[in-house]
Amino acid sequence: MQRKMLKKMAFLVAVFATAVTAMTLPPAYSQPQATGPLPEALEKIVTSKQSTIKQALDHLSGSEWAGNYSLQDGPTAGTQFSWAPNVGFIVRWSTCSHGWRETVNYGAAILQNGVLRVTPELSGRGDNVYPIAKDLVPVLWGEQHYLIWSDRLTSFCYAVKNAANAPEVAAFFIKDGDRDKRRNRLASVPVEYRKYLFAKPIIASISDVKPNPKPWIQELTLNAGIYDGVVPEMKFYAYATNNIYLLVEVSDVGEHTSRAYVITSGHRKYSEKEVRPRIGWKLTSRAPKDASNYFPG
Repeated sequence: MQRKMLKKMAFLVAVFATAVTAMTLPPAYSQPQATGPLPEALEKIVTSKQSTIKQALDHLSGSEWAGNYSLQDGPTAGTQFSWAPNVGFIVRWSTCSHGWRETVNYGAAILQNGVLRVTPELSGRGDNVYPIAKDLVPVLWGEQHYLIWSDRLTSFCYAVKNAANAPEVAAFFIKDGDRDKRRNRLASVPVEYRKYLFAKPIIASISDVKPNPKPWIQELTLNAGIYDGVVPEMKFYAYATNNIYLLVEVSDVGEHTSRAYVITSGHRKYSEKEVRPRIGWKLTSRAPKDASNYFPG
């Protein structure tokens, strides 16, 4: 049992070792509340499928998009996605926070008409099931290969715009070995999403601060929503302030308002000072130059 746990810990370390420096992000792609490691029977199936995909990739040539990908879901969580033509895919999320917990899914995968269509064999939202409801879109950014869930393309575009100042793109699948490659030129997102790469920053104001008995949880309402271009997982930062930093993430979006929660906040000059958001404060979707300094990690 101990040997198996050590192997799992080594897996998570491998995921993090491929990530950019500074930078672990808050949960971006919602996962069910996994209660523990994979059951033994499921672990055997997953191990077998991982081995089959690895063997296929070891002997594969001429397939630019097949391979192993990884992303970060949080300070102690990561996800790996592997796929090979005619073999299928496997996706595995894991965290060591509050004990070792995992979710997984696997099934068929076919790259067709610019979309990686995945058909999962595990359905529902069980304790150890990684939920899949969308396909993946291959996006080339310079020499880097990304696989983006089709419902996260807008969020990816916003992350690309902030890449020079914040590690938001670490929350999206990137091919192993590509992190240090060049990102020259624009990311090759589908035509209908390119407008987001040139969009002006969204400015929003805090319209409500929700009381919470747990002081470390700060939930906000913003006066910007779908019609303003806001999407779930979008990051906002304190606007036009020299001393206060604030990083929030959008959780739910309505037509003209959105709900968000505070990831980090503080005072640049006086680290011991507590900063709590107030109604009327302005936020922007454009990351400031020092944004990477206050991402958790």
